[in-house]
Amino acid sequence: MEKQLIDLGVDESILNDVINLFNSKFDNLVNKSLLDEANNTILKLQREINVIKNLSVVDTAILNAGGRNVKAIRALFDEGFIESLFNDENFSNKDILDKINNAILEIKKTDYYLFNISDTKKYGTGIPKSGIDKSNKNCIDDIIINSARVGAGLK
Repeated sequence: MEKQLIDLGVDESILNDVINLFNSKFDNLVNKSLLDEANNTILKLQREINVIKNLSVVDTAILNAGGRNVKAIRALFDEGFIESLFNDENFSNKDILDKINNAILEIKKTDYYLFNISDTKKYGTGIPKSGIDKSNKNCIDDIIINSARVGAGLK
């Protein structure tokens, strides 16, 4: 095409200037679009990293509270709760942890089975070591019934 333009009488120096200008603009355009794309990708990845960090803080708090299934407990938080914690710049880390722990305590009240609750188990039947008063028949029956309840874990 360059030869055809020279045959038509276009000055070669002007043609070279136009080609150089076009190439420089095209290179800048390509470089700018690649740079914009790279910056957008970096921002997207930074947002994903922040989300993972935030979820890690919440997951750690759940595990410290004795949670058995982190995903199930996290699903019980109010919609948008986790995002709202980390969107507000005014909160300190202590405020965020306090809010998470309060939410976990609320979930513990209703869905206690999702947490490891340590119960102290009683060993034995509950009969005093000194023995029973065999003279009182009702007392013996009460002690036997209470012992059976304790042994079955009902009391």
